[in-house]
Amino acid sequence: ADRTTSAITLTSWYREMIIQYIVVFLVLLASASTFLSGFRTRAYNAVAKSTKPRRINNNTDTSDTSTGGTRSITNNIQTGDGDLASDQKSYISDIKNHLPAWLQTYHSWHANQLAKLDELETELLVAANGRTAADISSDVIRNRTQQFRFLVVVCLNGVTCGGLSDRIKAIPYWLIRANQTNRILLLHWAKNDIPLEAFWEPPPGGLNWSVPRPKEGGGSSVLSRLLYDETLRAHSCLSKRRGDRRLHRASRPIPGGSTGGRQVVCSHHQTYHFERSRDDMEKYRTELHENSYSYAFHTMFQPSHKFSAYLERTLQGPDLGLELDKVRYATHTPYLAVHIRSKYPLRWKKGELVRPSMAGDREVVQYIADHAIDKLVRKYVDVTGTVRIPPIYVASDSSDVVRYLKYNSTRYGINGGSAAELGEPRRILNITEDIQIQAPRIMGLESLVRPHIEFINVVANEAEKQSEKDVASVSDLYPAFLDLWMLTASRCIASGVGGYGRLGYFLSTAASDCYTVH
Repeated sequence: ADRTTSAITLTSWYREMIIQYIVVFLVLLASASTFLSGFRTRAYNAVAKSTKPRRINNNTDTSDTSTGGTRSITNNIQTGDGDLASDQKSYISDIKNHLPAWLQTYHSWHANQLAKLDELETELLVAANGRTAADISSDVIRNRTQQFRFLVVVCLNGVTCGGLSDRIKAIPYWLIRANQTNRILLLHWAKNDIPLEAFWEPPPGGLNWSVPRPKEGGGSSVLSRLLYDETLRAHSCLSKRRGDRRLHRASRPIPGGSTGGRQVVCSHHQTYHFERSRDDMEKYRTELHENSYSYAFHTMFQPSHKFSAYLERTLQGPDLGLELDKVRYATHTPYLAVHIRSKYPLRWKKGELVRPSMAGDREVVQYIADHAIDKLVRKYVDVTGTVRIPPIYVASDSSDVVRYLKYNSTRYGINGGSAAELGEPRRILNITEDIQIQAPRIMGLESLVRPHIEFINVVANEAEKQSEKDVASVSDLYPAFLDLWMLTASRCIASGVGGYGRLGYFLSTAASDCYTVH
């Protein structure tokens, strides 16, 4: 009996010790999690404080038009309408007031540095009796430009850049790093010969991030010489012979804190992986400075001239019927927006990722689509207190989803019972036991194909297109940028899997208090 009692006592002691070890382990794990969370928060606290292949047919207006060494921001934007450009500049000046003080200071410093570079280039051209920077010797450029330091965020051939969200959402981090290291921030897309300037460009009075392309036969500006010229390879980061993967490796010192003494530091868009965390992005948006992410974005980007014309033409078309305010790039008609990532892989089967489709997973896709609209409507009613629901724009990687919600959904589709056609009284829907609404009008562009920018296949012309991945010109990618623009300009947003829909929310000012996940 004594042995049995001793064994039971010993067993109890072991049990208590194991429990104590588990408790200690959990406490240590929680402490480590708190430390890492604090580390991420401190990185963002800098925002609130003042601190120092085949060539695609671009068919865009993004060529470097500078001559005589002049690299003015007006070279990168459409200035045919002087009043419009003036109004846009005034608008950018107004929204800069919403930026943290350090970022306003960095904007001024950035513009001043580029102006000094222009002045230096003019001086060097006069001394060299040259017409472009190609006439200036490499030694002179190397010696006279040491005061300038650059951080160039790149997307190049041979490196995975990710989708549109992956390429853009880390912009706040790069602004912080450029400011802390006193570097001129530039953005450069060259993958598949598709420049970022084909879609977005610096607005008048905004931060000029555009990298001038060298002209045929040599660099056309001091900056393009610094970034491209093989004779300056000690400073150059975009020279073709060095290879894209070497550029990606060269970017690694940035997240660690030190950029070294290199004149030009290149870094990949997805180097800073914290930007993939929704919690971090929420902290940047809500804790540090209201809407600072959105306002920072709008001081850097506006639709390019051709993309703006596409926007205006599409918005005013019969499918949407919206008016575009070209000063603020907003609509006069309020609407809501939902993003549905239908082709996102949801499960693993027989060694392959399964992406749901209307053809193979009709009930799943239809449920996701209807549920997304339900969540958006409930959120809008909760926030505004009104049951009058504005039109809802559907952004999706699948045209089938847009078509289903517009026409065949039993809850929201025109042919599914909500209304016989546009303009007729729409059916009554129960949102909760106590709340009923009229089914809102569903807007969308079901005729547009939206290729994923990372997985496109460049073809020579329209006749060679055989799948949704085939792209013959940059205009084939406009629909994806249009969907993002529609998200950012909406009054309320619902997003699902992936980062694209969340990016639309982070860039929005009107939907700052109205966002849900479906």
